[in-house]
Amino acid sequence: MPCLRPPFAICFLLPALAWVSCGQPSVRMSNDAGSDTGAVGDTLPPLSTSLRLNEVVSNDDGTAIDELGETDDWIELVNTGAEPVDLSAFTLGNGNHEPQALPPIILSAGQTVLFWADQSPEQGDHHLAFKISSAGEHIILNDQAGRTVDQVVVPALDVNQAYARFADGNGAFVRCNYATPGRLNGDHCGPPVPPGLPPNIQFTPFTWPDAPPSPEPLAITRIALFPARFVELKNTSTSSIDLTGYAARLQPFGPGDPLPGADSGSALAWPATTLAAGARIVVPIDAGAQEPLDEAGTEREGLFTLFRNADHVAVDSVDFMQWPDNAVLIRDVDTSGRLSPTFTFCAATPSAMASASASASGSGSADGDACQPLPARAVGDRLHNLRTPGDFAALADGDTELASQSVKFIVDMQAGDTVHFLGTRRWDLHYRFIRERIYHQAVLDRCDPLQAAEFRDGWIDFSLREYFKVDRRFLLGTLVRWGGSGLGTIEFAVGDVITGEQMRRAFFAVTRHLPNPRAWVVRPQADDQVQRIQAVDGTLPIVDSNAPFRNQTFQPLVAATGYGVLKFVPGTDIGTAELGPDVVVITDEVPNDIPLLGGLITEAFQTPLAHVAVLSKNRGTPNMALLGARFDPRVAPFLEKLVRFQVSGGDFTIAEATAEQANAFWDQQRPKGPRLAPRRDTTVRDLVELANGSLDDLPVVGAKAAQIAELFNLSKAGVACPGGLPLPRGAFAIPIVHYVEHFARSGAAAMFAASAADPSFAADPRVRAQALSDVRAAIASTPVDPTLLQMLRDQIRSRFGSAHVRLRSSSNTEDLPGFTGAGLYTSVSVAVDVGDPKLDVADGLRAVWASLWQLRAYDEREQALVDHGLAAMGVLVEPAFTNERANGVAISRDVLDPIYGDAYYFNAQAGEASVTNPAPGVTSEQGTYQGGVPPRIDYGSHSSLISGAVVTAAELETLMCNLSAIHNHFQARLDPMHLNRWFAMDIEWKLVGPERQLVIKQARPFSFGRADVPTDCREF
Repeated sequence: MPCLRPPFAICFLLPALAWVSCGQPSVRMSNDAGSDTGAVGDTLPPLSTSLRLNEVVSNDDGTAIDELGETDDWIELVNTGAEPVDLSAFTLGNGNHEPQALPPIILSAGQTVLFWADQSPEQGDHHLAFKISSAGEHIILNDQAGRTVDQVVVPALDVNQAYARFADGNGAFVRCNYATPGRLNGDHCGPPVPPGLPPNIQFTPFTWPDAPPSPEPLAITRIALFPARFVELKNTSTSSIDLTGYAARLQPFGPGDPLPGADSGSALAWPATTLAAGARIVVPIDAGAQEPLDEAGTEREGLFTLFRNADHVAVDSVDFMQWPDNAVLIRDVDTSGRLSPTFTFCAATPSAMASASASASGSGSADGDACQPLPARAVGDRLHNLRTPGDFAALADGDTELASQSVKFIVDMQAGDTVHFLGTRRWDLHYRFIRERIYHQAVLDRCDPLQAAEFRDGWIDFSLREYFKVDRRFLLGTLVRWGGSGLGTIEFAVGDVITGEQMRRAFFAVTRHLPNPRAWVVRPQADDQVQRIQAVDGTLPIVDSNAPFRNQTFQPLVAATGYGVLKFVPGTDIGTAELGPDVVVITDEVPNDIPLLGGLITEAFQTPLAHVAVLSKNRGTPNMALLGARFDPRVAPFLEKLVRFQVSGGDFTIAEATAEQANAFWDQQRPKGPRLAPRRDTTVRDLVELANGSLDDLPVVGAKAAQIAELFNLSKAGVACPGGLPLPRGAFAIPIVHYVEHFARSGAAAMFAASAADPSFAADPRVRAQALSDVRAAIASTPVDPTLLQMLRDQIRSRFGSAHVRLRSSSNTEDLPGFTGAGLYTSVSVAVDVGDPKLDVADGLRAVWASLWQLRAYDEREQALVDHGLAAMGVLVEPAFTNERANGVAISRDVLDPIYGDAYYFNAQAGEASVTNPAPGVTSEQGTYQGGVPPRIDYGSHSSLISGAVVTAAELETLMCNLSAIHNHFQARLDPMHLNRWFAMDIEWKLVGPERQLVIKQARPFSFGRADVPTDCREF
């Protein structure tokens, strides 16, 4: 795959060729053989002092990765001059080690270069023989004569924090939470714009023609019904019109009805026989003419048509439905004053009525006057036109998509290209609407197996006729509003053999019924659609499939509603600010942790499966990212005010709220019902061999360890994937009884019981935080049982030697009904026989145990009504993976649109950089995978750490094969009756070593939190 060159991607060439930054071909290198690759000599530029220290990261955990995928600390240099610089003329040191000569690389003007401070010069020319202390360090850039060219005293830095110059090379160094490896720093510290996907095909730009001319010689300008009854017409010609040569007819017009003829419906009586040029006239609609509409049903669906009597040709028509009471339908006027093809529902104000009355006397006001647009209306389950600003969102309500909002449409070519926009909550499939409302077939219950089978048979027959044949009755597609970029697309189903001309026909038929046709484009989704639409390229606006993922400013993460005071809190203050469920927070970065909130808005993009996003999903907290949120005009006016905050798949709203509204909402959200009782078994004392265990061991070892044990069961049964099911070797578990005993022996159990009995513990978060801190301190300061500690060290030594291992939290409070407990507890690395106090086994074990009582963990359990008295911590012991080439998370359902279970969602990141807790500003790879020959892989973003894909198609195929096997196995254990229609499994995985060996390190049920799951069994 070619280098994608996002603004801050880094490419690596083969080690023998050293390293160059992506898209910088001007860098030259030398080798020992002295080939013409920029060897030092007379041709090189003279010594320059334009080389500068530009940025330092001394506590890296994912801002950048080296050739081996390691997250080493780094130093960035920049050439601030106008001429190239030979790096071999310089040395780099930290004041405590011998300065290291830099390699013979030519750095072009304005170019940057990274050096890894990892004490591993054997890994390549860009690796230094020293490290940088996160507590502070003096970095010195000298020339070969020992003269100091540049230097900086780097202060203590937090994880992933940079010490960077603004502006590049010459400005002052400042702490910045957003590192910029491999790209210039710019003039200020701030979150980067997420890199968009590149175009995968170019289409001819489309220039919209001038607005179509007004209907001639008569045009409908306004209609009033329910209760006012009249239609206003305008003479658009330059001559007087004999009205007796025309007929105005009103009639009901239902789904599937053919367009009416000149003798259909009710004819209106002309109040005059002639109409002067440019004049308007109001034609009353008597009760008899409207009666058929009233009898047709509550949808108020009809058609008003002007016919020319001489040839029965329709000169103008307006279809309508879901007409609001006391509303007038008024024709829009474009900027040049011409009548538009579109209409808007306006309030039936005295002004609007007076205008109509004046028109009847020939003295009407200018077109477009007297309209107060209705912001919204009741839409029922479908519409013919979008005629209020709220129509689209009302139809999209019930949509399960996260990154967008969508509305299905039907163009009935047999009914004169009549358009139906379908309400998502009622009509999940085009076929379902056509079956019931156009073909008038029986409504089938898809939750009933027999009726579901009948439905599927009918759907297959319909699909063969309407998707897989060009000769068809219907054009079927979807309007999509992409929340991130604001793009509006018209799309057709993958597999639909619709022709380019039919896509064009559908586009213009549909956009005639939209208030702003020019805001929409066609987005072919598959290669065959791209090929077919090229036949009409240039005759309609077309974008490539990656277009929605460029120029993103908004990212919806959790679609939900919350109330609270809207406050801006810097990311550095999130941990200390007084926050709670009555606060909606805007913060300038993505926090690693958040308390219970009324809502969250980050000014940097999040990873959909990051801890903060998962927490928000589990809590039902509205969560989104919006670049520059606190300055956005949709947000800024509401700062420090009580608001109602709502996030949907493609949009968000913030509106001022009353205390009564907020209190009613908070009362509804408070936990109610009986406590959840975690299972716990304290009869097992020996370390548990997970290869011989199962999910039934959860009460003994906790959820995480039991799930690994069940994976070993699956592995024994056999998995028909390349290489079988790859699991961590030697995994075992420490049973929860040892935690329970340590909890009591340390005094922490009695301490917690006494604190919890104090009313202030529940009422005051500061009291609760201090009490839980004391509990954790007691656990951490009490010696571990010597017998257990010796047994644990012996097992680690015998299985893993002195290699690092991970002690992973495995609480019995995880994966309870309605509560996952994901991301609440601590896991640590330890080792034996290495003499490193940071890797002490006893300290690590106590840290995992104590994490059960972290404030956030306690509050999450309390919100879910988990019985704290039964909470206990087991420990999963696994090898720590080194030499990671990629890591990620995958879900056996599309989390962005969970109706679809045949598409799997994945997040991936290169090297050992975290995918679930990324460094600020770092983007992961995310996409969906659908099996097939070949499989379909759709990307939503690429990693900002490398160019190209993190995981190959072949690697994804193997990964998803294993995920499918895990899904089927666990569903048989946990949901054998398939009562959870959105059942999905969540796995964590790694690709390890040069051979990129897949390892599945965790599997657990995935929760969609408080998602509004449809009840009609519409899932695929």
